[in-house]
Amino acid sequence: METTPSHFVKYENNALLTVCHIYKHEDGRILHLVPIIHTGDTKYYQEIKTYIGDKICLYENITVGSIEGRETTSNIIESIQAMEEIALNFDKFNKSQIKRLRRKYFTNDIRNLRRLVKKRMKTMDEKISYIFHQCERTAFDLRNLNTINASVAQILGLSFQYHVMDYVDDISKRKNWVHADVQMDDPAENFEEETIISSPNPEIIEDFQKRASLMYALLYQVMQLSTMSIEKGRDWFANSIITGIKQMEESEQKTLEFIPDLILGPRNSIVLNKIKELFEITNEIAVMYGAIHMIEIENAILQSNFSLYEIKEFMVFGQKK
Repeated sequence: METTPSHFVKYENNALLTVCHIYKHEDGRILHLVPIIHTGDTKYYQEIKTYIGDKICLYENITVGSIEGRETTSNIIESIQAMEEIALNFDKFNKSQIKRLRRKYFTNDIRNLRRLVKKRMKTMDEKISYIFHQCERTAFDLRNLNTINASVAQILGLSFQYHVMDYVDDISKRKNWVHADVQMDDPAENFEEETIISSPNPEIIEDFQKRASLMYALLYQVMQLSTMSIEKGRDWFANSIITGIKQMEESEQKTLEFIPDLILGPRNSIVLNKIKELFEITNEIAVMYGAIHMIEIENAILQSNFSLYEIKEFMVFGQKK
């Protein structure tokens, strides 16, 4: 089954493709919106890096602490080990409070999803169990998404973006690549028990619930993929991506109700502000960001007298032969 393509992603002839949109302003400025899927062939990421070349490029990568001080991982085992260190740190500061949050504020829907995941997890590889417990122990820290994506890549015989593109020793040191994402302090070092755990406000509760729903759902999808052949898994994965993006394109809010607010709005604002700032010193910019972000970014661009004049396709993956 192949879905109707979205604006930035399409699936045809058993190949998933991202569609780069190139916009030109009436004053000559050029903007490349390069949507990216975080799981794909190694060649896919290499071709995108080649396309960007010497262009000034805004890129995403949520960081904790300084970019220079970050470590990198090269496979799923290293990703799990890296998250385990973070989980231990959370345990040290707020283990009981996180459990209390879960017991007190999980809705029935989240509890049912959790039970479903735990039940199916009994027949899965122990790596899934590790990831599940790390998600819970870290209060569903968004860095867990990297480990989940790495698991999907492994199951589908593909590569995970952050295992291919070296953000520590390569990209962060390229003068033309500009970090345009959220940079957070270590949550364990800035833990405020009274305001965040003991008496969380409605916004914090909603965010906690969204993160939990998202990660339990993604873990369940990982389990589903693990029972399929690679061919069927890739087909299912491609269609799920396009379905999600199309739902967001058709939503008045340009978002999805189960996605934590931090993932989209604030990060898109950072990108748009950086675009405006950099166009003061250059006439050509590329933005390499997750495909789902491009919907809101494009809407803002089209309202700023930019018009589409060219597209370029990149193959994320084809069916495994």
